[in-house]
Amino acid sequence: MRNWTGKNVQIEKPELFKRGNEVYLGDRVRLIGKGKITIGDETAIAQETLIISDNHDYKNDITQTIPTPVKIGSNCWVGARCIILGNSTIGNNCVIGAGSVVRGKIKPNTLCYGNPCKEIKKIKPKKQDLQKSFEEWNTKNNKWENRIAYILGVALLGFFFVPILWAIIFYHDAIFEFILKFLKIFS
Repeated sequence: MRNWTGKNVQIEKPELFKRGNEVYLGDRVRLIGKGKITIGDETAIAQETLIISDNHDYKNDITQTIPTPVKIGSNCWVGARCIILGNSTIGNNCVIGAGSVVRGKIKPNTLCYGNPCKEIKKIKPKKQDLQKSFEEWNTKNNKWENRIAYILGVALLGFFFVPILWAIIFYHDAIFEFILKFLKIFS
């Protein structure tokens, strides 16, 4: 179980906060309120996001707050500066766009953003270990051998084709005359 926490993260009531494995909380994320906050596995909360797990009791005493739980599913990404209000549930495999205000239920496997946060489109469900996917990307796409082969391939193409291109550009009259003389020999 490995979790990452950025700088200046504020968790008002740690005893009410539960997070799964591989959870990332960005810089200056704030989790405040009297309600339970649950974040599932492999979820990233970007910087300056505010999660509020209580609400004012406007029906009885406006000065009092009542607990309202917040649940964020597994394999989610919440963009920077989002506000997630109490009684909100974000399903598994969701992406919440930066600056969104989440209130209520967000269906699983969706891309949502806005104020209020609304579903924009369905996304394919997938569950990946963040560290594993980084290591996989690093070994498949970022090998020095691949980089060197690409650079050598480009250099060889340049070595063969650039001189020919320059010759055509600068000596096109002479090349044209040569071709005409060559054709006259065979005619």
